[in-house]
Amino acid sequence: YLFDDFANITTNSSLVIESLTWQSLWDAAVSSFSGPFKRPASMLSFAFNASTTGFGAPLYFKLTGLFVHLLTGVAVYWLAGLLLDRFRPPLPAGVAPARIDWTRLLITGIWLLHPLNLTTVLYIVQRMTSLSALFAFVAAGLYCVGRVRLERRKAYGWVAIGLALLVAMPLSVLSKENGILVPVLLCAIEITAFDYRALAQRDRISLGVIGALLVVVPGCLFVLATVVQDPRLFSSYKIRDFDIWERVFTQ
Repeated sequence: YLFDDFANITTNSSLVIESLTWQSLWDAAVSSFSGPFKRPASMLSFAFNASTTGFGAPLYFKLTGLFVHLLTGVAVYWLAGLLLDRFRPPLPAGVAPARIDWTRLLITGIWLLHPLNLTTVLYIVQRMTSLSALFAFVAAGLYCVGRVRLERRKAYGWVAIGLALLVAMPLSVLSKENGILVPVLLCAIEITAFDYRALAQRDRISLGVIGALLVVVPGCLFVLATVVQDPRLFSSYKIRDFDIWERVFTQ
């Protein structure tokens, strides 16, 4: 165990669930002091480890984190395939279809083995980041599935998009606040991989409204909060030896 592992996990007695009740699950879910939403999805995953193998077995906490990372790799492979399929027909001259599939595998391999993810996997408490990434990639994949179905006038396109926005994205946010950036990711996918003009007018309007509510409005509010230095955004930096701009520029 290292650093924030102690405050969030090993000294957190609420994570040990002795009787499976709604109250015990709730206590475990909201037992973190991190973030405005308490990161309940991540805390419940820690509660699973603490309640089955105990705090004396950090190896099982780490193995669970590794499993989450590998599962995220599956989501990356799925999403890469969905995005690359947007460019498959027609392929440029001299490009074999197999090259697209190898590219998909290469992307997944880079994600799984990239050194940037090392501490995310081995530093137990950073499972919060891994889970947030997992649900973010699932949200992006579901959005692509729904978006393709809308474009081809097939049923259940909005169901897939609804699952992305109402299930996967909230789970990403409730794992760690990084998930708030999922709408920005979906917006980037929309701009680069899809043709907005190919949609029916009703679908174009609906996507435009969703984009305004999830990207434009929050973005403007964040800029405004930064300009006026809203204490809810800056208060935590009073106890740190760096400010918000140093954090942005270094991370």
